[in-house]
Amino acid sequence: MEFTFIQFLKLIGSVGLFIYGMKVLSDGIQKAAGSRFQTVINTMTTNRFYALLTGMFATFLVQSSSVTTVVVVSLANGGILNLMQSIGVILGANIGTTITAWLLTIAEFGGSDTSVFYFSLLLIGVVLLFAKSDRKVSYGEVFIGIALLFLGIRLMQQYAPDFQRIPRVLEFIKAYEFENVGFITRLGYISIFVLIGAVVALVVQSSTAALAITLVMTAKGWIPLPFAMAVVLGENIGTTATANIAALIGNLKAKRAAFAHFALNFFGVVWAVVFFDILLFFTVKTTVLFGGSNPLSHSGSIPLALSIFHTIFNLLNVAIFFFATPMLSKFVIKVFPSNSNMDTLEESFDAFSKTTVSAPLISIIRVKKEIHSMVKLGQRMFTHLPKMLMEGEINVTKSHLEKLKQMESNSDKMEVEILRFLSKVSENKMDAHLSEEIRSLMSSVNYLERSCDLMLKSGYNLFNQKDKKAYFTPEQRSNLLHMMKDIENALENLEEAWLLDKMDFSVFENCEKHINDTYFNLRKDYLKKIEKGKFSIQSGLFYMDILSELERMGDHIYSVAENMRKFIV
Repeated sequence: MEFTFIQFLKLIGSVGLFIYGMKVLSDGIQKAAGSRFQTVINTMTTNRFYALLTGMFATFLVQSSSVTTVVVVSLANGGILNLMQSIGVILGANIGTTITAWLLTIAEFGGSDTSVFYFSLLLIGVVLLFAKSDRKVSYGEVFIGIALLFLGIRLMQQYAPDFQRIPRVLEFIKAYEFENVGFITRLGYISIFVLIGAVVALVVQSSTAALAITLVMTAKGWIPLPFAMAVVLGENIGTTATANIAALIGNLKAKRAAFAHFALNFFGVVWAVVFFDILLFFTVKTTVLFGGSNPLSHSGSIPLALSIFHTIFNLLNVAIFFFATPMLSKFVIKVFPSNSNMDTLEESFDAFSKTTVSAPLISIIRVKKEIHSMVKLGQRMFTHLPKMLMEGEINVTKSHLEKLKQMESNSDKMEVEILRFLSKVSENKMDAHLSEEIRSLMSSVNYLERSCDLMLKSGYNLFNQKDKKAYFTPEQRSNLLHMMKDIENALENLEEAWLLDKMDFSVFENCEKHINDTYFNLRKDYLKKIEKGKFSIQSGLFYMDILSELERMGDHIYSVAENMRKFIV
């Protein structure tokens, strides 16, 4: 049968339907997950093993390792994932694609009619789209996405040409014989088909879609098993292009994460090509063990054999690089060395200010990471106040004040950029919970910036107090140090809460009560002693101003904790 232009258009359309199904499925899962998505992110940042499990599970859900790795690059760009954790997620993503391959093989190439299943899913999904609940609508998108995935594969099978009936194509493929040729020649032929696989994955921008196309090709008998295996290896390289393209506009951490994905898959393909004959032997034996015919002589068993090979290769590659992750990390860092200014606050935040708004959940996680940096900035600012209080040299006190000015200026910039970013995020369609979380984050940023303003104000008071020689008594200094220690503890608790994304709110309640009680007791004591002439009027004014500013800092920290309690996972 001749392959017409209309058939070609139908084939391209079926591939597009498959890819669109992946997008619908990915969007639906992210919306349905809600705040639980953030729990997953927090879990995978704890250690490399959890990161691997997360990558595996996420790739299975969204049906694309490319999507997973682009998310990894985004999180690395925001400093949410370090290089070791990023590699862990990427390793998991490579395992996740093997699960998809098995589902496709069983559902579409196992000989049974599954059309009733996915048409039922499609019908359920459409019905759920009309539900009043946003969560149910999201579930509807998930069902529709799954149905479109399998429908796309079924149409690809239907409209793909039967190349066995086209002599010229067979002649082209037969020109590359796997048997009866030398090792070097065989290696060259394998490399050609690896390149073909890389191009296929690069074009469709998804390892899952590329694998589905390859399974259809093998089911149609277009190419023999050895060359199909080589195509799958190439797809592992081609699928890394998406993340590397995304990293072009990212910072150093994003580029490292994307390159790690390429290096991981490239070196994996290199060792697989070198030991190709061994992998082929185990693939054939395992296929027969699973009840299939010899895939070297029966094309009908090639999809099963290809899924087996895909699994063997990825499991071995993950096993190798999971333990070699530190070595891979060092290699990546050598390729992308640190810039001397890259780790400064200004460079880090400059990267955030250029970040584009992505999916709301990812954007909120990115903002939380930046707010955590803002809390740490407040901590660093506050360390200057006790030093200024105890410092006797006016010039040293002035140098502390200059540092406070610079850091407070940075906090102003952070407030503006975070609020601008959150405003853009809020323009997306989202549920009420997410909208409330954005408002709480905005409020938290405002309170943090006000705290930094008060720290600078206290710094000016401490400088002016020394400049005017309005010296504090030992008792006044002791009282101020005691109050500063309370604020320092409150900031430490806040920083820990933002870092771990969990909190015991009673800690902040007790801390706020203690700060307020201390302030009112010291204020009452001050008024008594000023009447008795034990404190000078001039130093007393500075003393009370600083006490008041410290008490208000405590109020702002408590307000941030209150806001955080509304969206804590």
